[in-house]
Amino acid sequence: MMKRITSFKTLLSMLAMVVMGSTVAVAENKVYISDFSIAAGDEVDIAINFDTDATDIRGIEGTITLPAGLTAGDNATKADDTRAAGLLNNYKGSNGLFKLRGMMSSNVITGTTGAVAYLKVKADASLAATSIIKLSSFKIEHSDGTKEDATTANATVTCTSATPSVNTLVADPTEIGLFAGGEAEFTVSLNNEEAITGLQATLELPLGVTATVTKSDRLTGAIWQYNATTGAIKYWGASALAGNEGAIFTVKLTADDTFTTPAKVTLSNVKLTNSKSQSITVDPIIINIVATVNTNGLQLEINKATKVVDDANAEEAPEALKALKDELEKAKEIFANPVGKVQSEIDAETAALKAAREAYPKAVAKEALDKEIAAATDLLGETATDADPGKALNDAITAAKAVSTNADATVDELKAATENADATVDELKAATEALKAAEEAFNTATGIESVKVDDLTKDGAVYNLNGVHVTNPTKGLYIKNGKKYMVK
Repeated sequence: MMKRITSFKTLLSMLAMVVMGSTVAVAENKVYISDFSIAAGDEVDIAINFDTDATDIRGIEGTITLPAGLTAGDNATKADDTRAAGLLNNYKGSNGLFKLRGMMSSNVITGTTGAVAYLKVKADASLAATSIIKLSSFKIEHSDGTKEDATTANATVTCTSATPSVNTLVADPTEIGLFAGGEAEFTVSLNNEEAITGLQATLELPLGVTATVTKSDRLTGAIWQYNATTGAIKYWGASALAGNEGAIFTVKLTADDTFTTPAKVTLSNVKLTNSKSQSITVDPIIINIVATVNTNGLQLEINKATKVVDDANAEEAPEALKALKDELEKAKEIFANPVGKVQSEIDAETAALKAAREAYPKAVAKEALDKEIAAATDLLGETATDADPGKALNDAITAAKAVSTNADATVDELKAATENADATVDELKAATEALKAAEEAFNTATGIESVKVDDLTKDGAVYNLNGVHVTNPTKGLYIKNGKKYMVK
């Protein structure tokens, strides 16, 4: 029985500890501002919320840090007379200090959740698209004067700015690539809150660069002017420019051979004039110019090489054609992504593609000449070469071989970009035609006829020059019925 009593007393003791623990446990206290959106130029009231499970809170104190582009007055407005009745409150914008405090123990925050105060905040054009309001070092004070830390939650601020609320100039892009002898352009847009009837600025250019400036349809007033000598840009309208956002003019830059990078273009001394003839100063614009490469020559060579490949016969000089195709693909890859390349690399690839393009027709012409040399040599056979007609054909073969040998050397020279390809191709073709003419003269003098294979095999046996019977003659010299025939 005593054991049961002891157990019962122990149970009561444990229950008492649980009850007491629930009474003295630290309450959950949280201060936060909810996420919100705001447009540049707008004002909104944001709520400072306080959630608690205690009923004796008479003070809150902490720091609220606003992001750049968002400002608030020095005073906060109490939420209402029920939750913050009798409490004094303020907010110091200079240091972000927020205080809400009751003077007597009866002046406590009523309720457990909701807003206790409001801040009126205003956004300007410098507010980022996404920024944060930070809450830090918040403490709450109980009616007995004891204090404890409160948890906090920051707020995410989204700047919408769907409609311009300030007068700003922006350039697109703000960084451009330009090379000596090249061109580039950028567009200047105006986002304006009020009616604008005038604009003036100075366009400052680096050495070796000139500009042309063309207005957009938004500038429809009486005067538009760009002075290339002074860089002065002026617009003066009898009526306000159209719209409140968008492009107003485009600048096209042209660099001469003296231009070097890096450099910059500056639009300075920018002033707007509104419909009340008031002058409005606008921040300057800087466009950075970075080094880039001139790929115009490479693009031209790619176009030429592509046409040669498209017109090529795959059966003619296949190795030279493959070399041209491989070089063309390499050039296309560099042209599509020249990032990280310097001008000397672009120029080297342009020269390599040109060499491959010019080498291909030479290879085709040389292949044709070599085939003709082989046919002529076969035709000549063992015919004496100390007198015509054999001597004439032999001389023609020797001359053709000399041209073919030269062609090999000039192909190598061409790869080093030191040879005129057209002249070499013409020489190869001329040698081929001269050799064909010598063959025809030899055939006429020796009574050899040129026939088709079908004509040669219609009837009678066909033999080669060694007396071997041939069933399917190919290109060359044959004997039928005691006569020589050339199959072309």
